[in-house]
Amino acid sequence: MKGFAHQFSSLKWIIVLFTIFEQDILAVSPLSCPGGSYVSSGICLECPAGHFCIGNVTAPRRCPVGTYNIHPGKGNFLDCQTCPAGLISTLDGVDCKMCPTGYSCNSTTGALTLCKAGRYSPEGHTDCIPCPPGFACSEGFLWKCGPGEEPSAAQSECTSCAAGSYSTVFSSQCHPCPVGSYCPKERMAQPWPCPPGHHNLLPGQLQCQRCNGSFSCDGTRNPVWTGTGGQLGPRTRPLHPCPPGTYRIGEEVTACMVCPLGYYCIGGVAIQCPAGTYGAKEGLQREKDCTFCPAGFYCLEGSTRRPSTQFLCPVGFYCEEGTAVPHGSPCPAGTAGGQMGQTSRAACKRCVEGRYCPPGSVGQGLPCARGKFCPAGTLTEILCPQGTFTAHEGAQSIKDCLKCPVGFYCPEGTSNPVPCPAGTFNPLEGQYSSSDCRTCYPGKACTHVALKSPDVDCMPGYVCPPGSDRPNAPENACPPGTLSNRTDLTDPSQCQQCPVRYACLRGTGGIQRPPLSCFPGHYCPAGTMFPTQHSCPPGTWSERSGLEAESECQLCPKGWYCLAGAGAPSGRCSSGHYCPEGTTYGSQFPCPAGTYSPRMGNGQRADCVICPEGSYCEAGTSKPSPCHPSTFRKTKGGMRVEDCSVCPAGYFCPDYATNIPKVCGAGSFSDEASVECLPCLPGHYCSNQTTSAEVMLRVMVCPAGFVCAQGLDREPQQSAVLCPVGFYCPGGSIVSKH
Repeated sequence: MKGFAHQFSSLKWIIVLFTIFEQDILAVSPLSCPGGSYVSSGICLECPAGHFCIGNVTAPRRCPVGTYNIHPGKGNFLDCQTCPAGLISTLDGVDCKMCPTGYSCNSTTGALTLCKAGRYSPEGHTDCIPCPPGFACSEGFLWKCGPGEEPSAAQSECTSCAAGSYSTVFSSQCHPCPVGSYCPKERMAQPWPCPPGHHNLLPGQLQCQRCNGSFSCDGTRNPVWTGTGGQLGPRTRPLHPCPPGTYRIGEEVTACMVCPLGYYCIGGVAIQCPAGTYGAKEGLQREKDCTFCPAGFYCLEGSTRRPSTQFLCPVGFYCEEGTAVPHGSPCPAGTAGGQMGQTSRAACKRCVEGRYCPPGSVGQGLPCARGKFCPAGTLTEILCPQGTFTAHEGAQSIKDCLKCPVGFYCPEGTSNPVPCPAGTFNPLEGQYSSSDCRTCYPGKACTHVALKSPDVDCMPGYVCPPGSDRPNAPENACPPGTLSNRTDLTDPSQCQQCPVRYACLRGTGGIQRPPLSCFPGHYCPAGTMFPTQHSCPPGTWSERSGLEAESECQLCPKGWYCLAGAGAPSGRCSSGHYCPEGTTYGSQFPCPAGTYSPRMGNGQRADCVICPEGSYCEAGTSKPSPCHPSTFRKTKGGMRVEDCSVCPAGYFCPDYATNIPKVCGAGSFSDEASVECLPCLPGHYCSNQTTSAEVMLRVMVCPAGFVCAQGLDREPQQSAVLCPVGFYCPGGSIVSKH
């Protein structure tokens, strides 16, 4: 008890600390739940049976192991009562139960341990006890071995009697097959007598021997020695019969020996005194010479002396004079034996109230199980009538059967009232069937077991059909696009359509989950399911929330573009493009070919600048593309690279973006698409500023009679380059010839 008190004190401190922690958590919440209830989903719920709730906690606390609480709504740890001795608490903490048959039970931890072989435990015993003599115990149960069996050495099982032995229903062990009988097989319940013309001189035999010519078999089926016709051999001479009270062993022995203790001898054969008698003297001659076993004792077959305390009649039985087996006369049902050595049925006492006594009961009998009652002298337990229960052992009369409480039902013989399941309730006492648990009202929820009435209303945004066990079951939420602020709906069809300018997610309703205002860039007609369901179309936007229709979306301003669902213009118009009102993306309207724009945010086509000379501008260009060297463009508005002209012969275009070709000058020439001019070739002259290669080669040839050793920048003068005397100079000559 000291250990339990210490454990009890420690547990109380743990609970106090946990309570302080939970109260700190709930300090931020405006909801305050009193003792006997707890907070769940923003509402106060009644503390269930088997638990306690000190108030302002988020979950009920189960009663500690070894205690119970049968009533809901309790707010103190001390409301958990200690289970009586021999009982352990149920898993739900609602009640206590007896330790089950075959187990030892730790009332502190609730642990159950199966009894080892050779030990057993009746229901209600918390410890395993040794198997009594003559019985076998396995898996915690006790049973008596049947005929032809005996307990094993460890008393863990019943083993068959070997051939040559037997046991009866009253025996606790196997005995050798007696003289004059045989036991040819295993598991024999009684010996078989030798048939006529056969005999057995020794116990424990598997078969009988046939009588031969040396002797005959009398009516006792035991051999009697007789003469053999006068022949005198050692095996054939006649033998004189042994007198009463003596016996002879074997055919070769002629002397008769005195009958030993525990036997009587007749016809030269020793026979065991039958069970229920004993032979305390030698030389007994008849069965009736064996003394009857005294009352209060039992005597096995062949007993040699008056029984000692070892053979006292066991508790729960009585042994009248001549009792042969210990368990032959159990105390009748309804009575019990209180001590060993009882001599008559009158010594068996009437079973006391609150206990019952099957045949062979000891002490005061067995405690009346829970759910039953036992008046004095009860043979078997009587079930408590339906609608009642008993929570503890030892009920004495029907008055001890308590009326089943509200929220529960009690079938016949109930030890623990059965709680009505969640989704049902029971407002009446004394109910006995699960059908007595009423289906939770429509629009209500029965969230716990053992309710006497529905405990919560349906939550806004949800419906509660009959039998609901949660006020906010996900499967019973108002569908998306609907809502409900009522707490009595029973079907989803009763949820209202979501109003315009709002969106209603699944389960919308009440202050805890109101409708959502439509998001900017979107609009919400009636029945909208989520706030981004309907987007403002591309090219429009809205910075306001709560729009009702698409028509309320504004056109995207000039110089900007607006993607679908935009709550603000999505971005400035891309360079090389322009964006009038309602533009959907930044490159929707490119500047036309022949124009360009380096700026972002152009709002009209006029913002695109004409392409300059020496360049070309394809559509959507943000920067003019220069004409390559060897090409040029004199005018504005070039649209493509082909608009750049090839530099003409006699000119050169050395740079990008050339708009006016450069002249080669006198003394130089060029072909088309040249980036530079070359010196006039020998034998030719280049007198023009824009001499082309073709003109130089065909027209401007050094005339006959002149020598043009190098290209000239003017026409040859006769005084300077005349062909010398003695030579001739054809046209185009660069040297004179002989």
